[in-house]
Amino acid sequence: MSDQQPDVPEPDVPASDPSGQGAGADVPELVAAERAAEPHLGPAAAAALATVREHWAFAEDGDDLTPEYAALGVDPVYADAAERIVARAAARARAVRAGEVPYVADGAFTPEEARVVERAVATGLWLDAPWVAAAAATLADVSVAPGSARTLPSQAMCFAVARSMRDLPTPEAVAALTAAATEARHAGVRKKLARYAGAARRNLAGRPAVALRLPTAGTPTRAQVTAWTRTLEACFTLDPRWPAGTWTALVHGTPATSRVAAGLVWTGARAGSFRGVPGAFVDASGAAVDLRDDDEVRLWHPAAASPAEREAWRAHVWSEQLEQPFRQVFREHYAAVDDGFTGAVVDATQLVGVARTQGWGAEHDVLARTAGGLRAEISTDTSLYPGVTGTARVTGVRVGRAGRHAQPGRSGTVLVPVPADELPTVPVSELLRSVDLVVSTSAVALDGDEEPAERVGASPAGVLALRRAVLEHVLADLDPADAARVRVDGRYAVVGSVRVHLATARVTRDGDRLEVEPVADHGWWAPAGDPLLSRVVGLVAALLRSEGR
Repeated sequence: MSDQQPDVPEPDVPASDPSGQGAGADVPELVAAERAAEPHLGPAAAAALATVREHWAFAEDGDDLTPEYAALGVDPVYADAAERIVARAAARARAVRAGEVPYVADGAFTPEEARVVERAVATGLWLDAPWVAAAAATLADVSVAPGSARTLPSQAMCFAVARSMRDLPTPEAVAALTAAATEARHAGVRKKLARYAGAARRNLAGRPAVALRLPTAGTPTRAQVTAWTRTLEACFTLDPRWPAGTWTALVHGTPATSRVAAGLVWTGARAGSFRGVPGAFVDASGAAVDLRDDDEVRLWHPAAASPAEREAWRAHVWSEQLEQPFRQVFREHYAAVDDGFTGAVVDATQLVGVARTQGWGAEHDVLARTAGGLRAEISTDTSLYPGVTGTARVTGVRVGRAGRHAQPGRSGTVLVPVPADELPTVPVSELLRSVDLVVSTSAVALDGDEEPAERVGASPAGVLALRRAVLEHVLADLDPADAARVRVDGRYAVVGSVRVHLATARVTRDGDRLEVEPVADHGWWAPAGDPLLSRVVGLVAALLRSEGR
């Protein structure tokens, strides 16, 4: 500690006691370390510590405690104590893993110590401090027992460290969670850590200063580039901006990431939309674009572009046959007033399962997701929980600001309604895109125009609308004779008397189902990323061949 900091006493724990019990049976070592620092905290940090002690895990509860961890991080006394706590936890976990301490399942740390370490790690992650790297080793050591046992040295510590990494991630933390999920022997632990890793990757987009940093120096591996690309796509949900100079260093710093970035469209606050590599940026027409270092850059999103600009970039991607690293130019986009979901009938089991993979949580008869200060809700007429069966009807979809419960003692968030024009365009579009994915994937596939399931994706730029747009580009490239035999009609691609449903790829003639094998080598180009659309295109090609015979 510096000379300006008060002399904080450390609990008396002999270095030769790796079990951590030297501080006394009543007060475990790591709890004592936090308590020793507490009287010396500034008022803001003391209040923040009191707040975070009252909460178990803010992402699952919906309470964003980032301001509290920020207050702890800027307090030099707490930051110093957190560094010592993380180091001691890592040393004890390493001793257990090495067999220096007799192994007792769930005996390496007390639950109270796990909470202390959770707070310390979260603070270090907020600071992006070098010393927090020790938490990755702790997670690895407490998620697998010595030998071949499927138990854990400390389940409490495993999930405490994992929660902090999930909620305040860095690229290194995401890598640590992913590795721990792979190495864990306990199936339940492995599944939960994998879910935390997915959530951490989504949350990483909310930290633009660190989000696009590669977790290791040197040439990135293919897996690292894949993870980096997923993080980049997740940035849509929070719509971050970067100073142009910082952005260039982050995304064009290695050949591998530069190739990914060159396949995407970006927007400069002054330069406008562009793609390419430094020194060779172009707009949708192919004209050179000058990006200055003092500009501000973000990912281009169709919801934030004019119809003319969207069509210009679609034509550019099509003419260049540009395989984008993820769906962007042909991405579904939505406005806050879109509501093509109410009345849809869905398979409840599939609804809950798909929603969970997308970061939604079930609250009675509502699915809810928070991101970037927003909250989206899918209301149904059925209580939703893991294992629910039967069907459910969507009764409404809402997006608003996320607010805290006004009632004392209540955790989680509530939806605060605000006018649609006050909501951020891109994050709202991404939340509604997630709604469309969750609802359309689990919709009961029924053919009748009056069936509620047919209204899924009815948004002007939803899943079906984008499939229609892509098919229209495909048809424009066909020779006139073939093009005259195909048309896109509402929810169907029609070839003669045969219809192919754009939502299900179901093929029918006069209402009767037909079994048709899609053609794989049709030679038509279409953007990747939508397997069902690829099947529809292959079916159209097969029908043109069969109808032409």
